[in-house]
Amino acid sequence: MEITWETKDYDGLEVVFVGFEVVSWFSEEASASDKDTDNRLIGQQLYVNIKENNRCYLMKRVVEIVVKDVLLTEVRNKYPYVEEVAQFLASLTSELSTCKFSGNREHIEKNLEQMKNKMEQLGENGKTKAIGELDLLFDYMENACTDAPKKGGNKKKN
Repeated sequence: MEITWETKDYDGLEVVFVGFEVVSWFSEEASASDKDTDNRLIGQQLYVNIKENNRCYLMKRVVEIVVKDVLLTEVRNKYPYVEEVAQFLASLTSELSTCKFSGNREHIEKNLEQMKNKMEQLGENGKTKAIGELDLLFDYMENACTDAPKKGGNKKKN
């Protein structure tokens, strides 16, 4: 499989996206070995008590956790392209450095801690699940961090 990169400009912020087929393939590879359909790490539960203007910051933090606590661990020996995907995600969080939180961080930290705890409770399958949900993570990031039209035709309010 060839890895492709795509650059998009969002209101003057140049963001590089790895070809969706690579992320989708990588995610599907991990999902195939994830038999736990009862738990989800990436989902609406991350947004509980989070204002819309803080969602991009939250998703940036989720990406940082996935890179540090999942991709840069022993799983890099288990899946092909882990290094490339980790490098891409790390560069993406750097591109999103303008994504700041406003107000109180308490709910953000609580929701991130709950996600990390669930991942730890699931053990090795927690890491597999996080990789299997990378496609969801990209969807949530796009919706939270861009002004691109959202599903249902709504635009993000700033």
